[in-house]
Amino acid sequence: MVGDMVTYVTSEEPSETDNNLYTGTDISPSRNNENDKIVCHRDTKMQLRCDMIKYKSSSMSREQLVKYVCLSLLPTREVLKDLDIKEWLCLIRNVLPLAHIVHDDSCELTALKFCQDLADFRIVNENIPVADINDLGQCILECDGNVDSTTVCECLYRILRKLKFEKSLEASKLQKLFCSYILRCLISAQDNTEPLKFVLREITRNDFFDQTLSYFGQVVKFAVIIDLSENMDIYINMLRDADSFEREENFSYCFDFYLTNLEITNTINLSLPILLLDTLEHYAFDEHLTIEHLESIDSSSDEILQCLSQSCQILETVAFSLKFIVALAFIRKFMSLFVDLLESTKYDCCCFSTHCSSTWIRSVLICSLLI
Repeated sequence: MVGDMVTYVTSEEPSETDNNLYTGTDISPSRNNENDKIVCHRDTKMQLRCDMIKYKSSSMSREQLVKYVCLSLLPTREVLKDLDIKEWLCLIRNVLPLAHIVHDDSCELTALKFCQDLADFRIVNENIPVADINDLGQCILECDGNVDSTTVCECLYRILRKLKFEKSLEASKLQKLFCSYILRCLISAQDNTEPLKFVLREITRNDFFDQTLSYFGQVVKFAVIIDLSENMDIYINMLRDADSFEREENFSYCFDFYLTNLEITNTINLSLPILLLDTLEHYAFDEHLTIEHLESIDSSSDEILQCLSQSCQILETVAFSLKFIVALAFIRKFMSLFVDLLESTKYDCCCFSTHCSSTWIRSVLICSLLI
């Protein structure tokens, strides 16, 4: 497979007929000599580049090969001097699957995939200058393929902001593209919180593309799931009065910093807290709060009821923060499951012990008053 990738990257460029399919030019024999010279010059330069890749790849490991090939193919001005954007996309669409098989855990591969996303976006929105794609490719190359670096993040954001105002592109489309970038950063570098911090800062300034935060729900979801994969108790611990922010690398720390500094001036400011609330309700307590757990409660000292009581206290006493959102999410989850449990018993409370029923009724009444 390594050989296949090297062979494909270093194979001859598309035939004249193939090139004409990309560019839409006339394929008749009457092409003038100057065009032939341009094609010949381009093919010679590309062949030299391919020969260099083949020579260097002979002594590389799989990881080194994928890194070298991906960095060599980033859409810099040097690379796109020899290929137009559609030809480059054709090459990348064939190389990426092979590179993924050879070594899929590579930040350089992630960087090249996102450059493909941006180029595809450019094909649909032809008023995006190729120079902007060149700038991003060069920035990634200078950062050694680390697509999650703050420098790359700022470069992409600056490019998309410019497109919003100079080319009048739809904010939601630009936001979707930027959220796709942030997701790639979260997945490829799960210990790096800088891209998420960057986005949260821009949201705080009300300077994001779309203030309703369309598409940003996926970013919130992945951040929460990644934290849970490292520590399944990270959110429930906040209801046990434990310190969950020992490491600033947690995405939860980023959300808490954002929420504690949030000035709620209108409903738009609540877009992210609501996204976070919904996400936590659906994912944060799956291991601790289920109908089966509710059915097994036989004492007011049960941890679920203790967490419920603690959640109520947090809503009454704690300032707006991640802990506040977690408490509200726990109460919503509890209430939803409690209703499901009642429906499953046809609202027959005799199914529960007398002591447990009274405890639940008191807890549910308190929750109802709070929410």
